[in-house]
Amino acid sequence: MFRFQHSIYFVASLFLLSCGDIAVEDKKTAVNSSIFDTIYETDMSVLTLSGDLSHLIDEIPLDSNSKEQYFPARLTIDEHDSGPIEIPLRIAKRGVTRKSICDFPPIKFKFNEDTLVTNGYSQWNTYKIVTHCIPEGNDLVIAEYLAYKIYNHLTKNSFRVKLVMMEYDDISGRLMNLFTDEVHLGFIIEEDEELAHRRHAVLYESEIKNIDRKQYAQMVVFQYMIGNTDWNLSKGHNVKWIQQKDISSPTPLPYDFDFCGLVDAPHAAPHPSIPIKTVTERFLQWRGKSKEELKEICEELIADKENILNIVRLESHLSKEKKDAMLNYLNSFFDQIETEGI
Repeated sequence: MFRFQHSIYFVASLFLLSCGDIAVEDKKTAVNSSIFDTIYETDMSVLTLSGDLSHLIDEIPLDSNSKEQYFPARLTIDEHDSGPIEIPLRIAKRGVTRKSICDFPPIKFKFNEDTLVTNGYSQWNTYKIVTHCIPEGNDLVIAEYLAYKIYNHLTKNSFRVKLVMMEYDDISGRLMNLFTDEVHLGFIIEEDEELAHRRHAVLYESEIKNIDRKQYAQMVVFQYMIGNTDWNLSKGHNVKWIQQKDISSPTPLPYDFDFCGLVDAPHAAPHPSIPIKTVTERFLQWRGKSKEELKEICEELIADKENILNIVRLESHLSKEKKDAMLNYLNSFFDQIETEGI
């Protein structure tokens, strides 16, 4: 049996719902903390994923009824106040682009709901894990994680992410050829329905017609700041929605920032329909009538500039070279909005 350590550091107008619009009801009724909360609230969890993990690197045909092919494994959560927690789960490799380019793909964890409830957790049971992808990919993972953390700082209507230390116990022994003893990084992402529950909302999956301008403007300026064009509202690409009880319009939830300029991954390229040549070139994807509507958001960001930059400055896992590059990229955004506007 081969055992190795792997570090995962688990980031337009008001719309009135019509009779024909349907919000997806939150079927989760449990009020207990989730297994994600257990990880999220611990300073540094150590996760051990055990089983035949060779499935994560094999080319396996998809189930006809599923987008992912799941396989059994066990997860041990250590560094918890009450001692190690061991729980069975099923795992699958995920991601459209990353599955084809990564030596080690992103992973999806899927727990049995009844098992979670028996162990005192709520029923939120499916989580995405972003891995290091390639052996030298630590900085890229942390850069994407920090993009999530910046948006967490700007709004609570965002996916929480958590850094964790992870070990793999692969009974097949095949993964030993893919890794060295160096530390690799990654993070775990909050489940969609769990986020909706936390924000006293439900997932919204009807056609998006109009949205609140302030929420839309905040997301657009954030995406411009990090240089992300890999999203599309009308197609629901890398954007989900929640309907909050005290807001008459659905709220956008952006995610998946690996193609943004702030990360600047070597495999990232703009979509052919976007008139830029590299992901580090910024392009404003704004469908409002006037850029004046973005002025208030820009002013708020300028006032919050040092706090935003400190999210990157204080990240100890980044190399100095990557940290400097990210700070320079963010500062170029602030230089622009402070002098020229957006």
